[in-house]
Amino acid sequence: MRSRFQRQKRKKLHVSLNALICIVLVLIFIVAGNIIWGDSNEASTNNPQNTTRSKGEQNNQQNNDTTIRKDKETELKKQEIKLRENKKTKDQQEAKRIQKDSEEAKKEQKAEKDREEQKAKEAKEEREKQRSQDEKKVTGSGSSEPIGTSQTGPHTSSYVEDSVDWNEKVKAIQMATGLGDNMNIWRIENGGGPQKSVGKVSPDGEDSWMYVVNLEWVDQKGWKVTSVSKQNR
Repeated sequence: MRSRFQRQKRKKLHVSLNALICIVLVLIFIVAGNIIWGDSNEASTNNPQNTTRSKGEQNNQQNNDTTIRKDKETELKKQEIKLRENKKTKDQQEAKRIQKDSEEAKKEQKAEKDREEQKAKEAKEEREKQRSQDEKKVTGSGSSEPIGTSQTGPHTSSYVEDSVDWNEKVKAIQMATGLGDNMNIWRIENGGGPQKSVGKVSPDGEDSWMYVVNLEWVDQKGWKVTSVSKQNR
């Protein structure tokens, strides 16, 4: 009997404990539900402000982005303008340099032309001076005396260059004209007889006129100049 009583007592105790546990769990669920529901309501209540704040932040961000974009565009335009101005300046400087080089080249060409003209003028004056001096040295009647000779025996006039007779003719012409070795020999030819010759020469570098020198052989004494004249070639 006692044993059954004790079992019943323990069973009631277990039932009571289980009931308390259920009550505690229900209370826990209620409290948790209130917490969750309250947070949800609070979030719902605050949501318009959050939405308003979010839109304002978005607008501010968009404005900032627009300002940054405009600043970048402005800076790019400034750089583009600066690059164009730099290029324009460089082009102007290059054009000035080319113009300056061209002007200097023209000046140098003119100076070179002036130098060449001056040289030509001086050369012409020198030729005129030489011709004037040569004319003063020449007499119309030629040399009064034969120049002498190394030839002996009967004389035969020779027109072979560098022969003894040829060289004596050249010597007589040089003495008569005063040209010395500084003369061009155009020709030496027969002067109308076996003992007569004529030489045609001019100063070195002169080809517009010449001296005509008539020669005559004198036995044992050599060639004698009989006349000297100036003619155009």
